[in-house]
Amino acid sequence: MEILIIALLSFFSVMIVRWIPPFPQEHLRYLIAFTGGFLLSVCVVHLLPELFLRSNPDISTYILIGFFIQILLDQLSAGAEHGHLHIHAEKPWQPWIILGGLCLHSVLEGLPLIGHAELHGHHPTDFMAAVTLHKVPEGLILGLILSRLSLSPVKYGAIALLFALMTPAGSLLASVWHTEPDLQLSSKLMALVVGLFLHLSTSILFEAGSHAHKISVTRILVIVAGILSAYWLI
Repeated sequence: MEILIIALLSFFSVMIVRWIPPFPQEHLRYLIAFTGGFLLSVCVVHLLPELFLRSNPDISTYILIGFFIQILLDQLSAGAEHGHLHIHAEKPWQPWIILGGLCLHSVLEGLPLIGHAELHGHHPTDFMAAVTLHKVPEGLILGLILSRLSLSPVKYGAIALLFALMTPAGSLLASVWHTEPDLQLSSKLMALVVGLFLHLSTSILFEAGSHAHKISVTRILVIVAGILSAYWLI
């Protein structure tokens, strides 16, 4: 059920940009800032302590691998996961490369879901909340990119559906590996995604300021709200 919610939210986050043109982009930066604070807090307060509690010390290696995987994915997605909209008219293929990067990122996010649920009898609430919230700005950004292209409603909807299915596809892929519950494999997959989230959250927070390294009071309050939401509500 939780995976279905993620898929639906991903789909509608992309579609709402087409349904409500022109989409109010000025509020998107605050949503991204809130998400950055939330992801960082989920990782530090919930996911990292759990990983180190039930895993071997070498789990930190997989966190670093995930961090650098996201650096590589950023070269494809142009940083769209954390709010960048760098589309150049002289590069007509660029939106499709960005879509590929976002889809790969989404597949990786889905990998830990099945294994964790099998081991603990439920989906991890903290991780599910992180993925679910992250999908909203990610889908909106993809929608804004697609809105700059001359796409028919059918093509636009098909791309939104493709994006929405990527995280469930990651869960399905992991279920092929998880023929039986495996604590170490589950922990390693979770560590990879924690590394992704650490890169995303720190990138969002580092980029929250202006070129003069000034952050508005409103932006600071939004980030703190995201941090406290993950700390107290999960």
